[in-house]
Amino acid sequence: MLLTIFIENENYIPVEIVKELDSKIKLIDNNTKEFNIIYNINNKDISYLLNYYSYLLELIKFDIGVPEIYSDCLKIENNKLILVVSNSIEESKLSKCIDKINDFYKRFSYELEIDIIIRKEDNVLESIISFAKYLPFVINLSVLTRLLLL
Repeated sequence: MLLTIFIENENYIPVEIVKELDSKIKLIDNNTKEFNIIYNINNKDISYLLNYYSYLLELIKFDIGVPEIYSDCLKIENNKLILVVSNSIEESKLSKCIDKINDFYKRFSYELEIDIIIRKEDNVLESIISFAKYLPFVINLSVLTRLLLL
């Protein structure tokens, strides 16, 4: 059984309230297995949707591995949300959960599909080293450099 609640509001609802509602909806009915809250927003501002991205990363963290790697991937270009990644591995991980990502934003009256775009960064080595703090092991710099040259 699916329970869907529709909330109409003039403006976007703060992410803290969205999180709270999401956590409490399951208390409505113990027999319901699927829950959904749809926000019908009248004054749509695409830039406000960026505020929900960190919450989305929390929801899909088991699908993508280390959410911190993706913390700045969501961008607005040509009045459209896109996910910009720097390599095919990141693109692959996000592609596996792109339906969840699109469904998440559709909840907030965003009707377009979010695309994933690979853009090579000029300073890839610097980016990888900055993320090394999230890795549970030490990377040998010469091995890292060889990987970058592949």
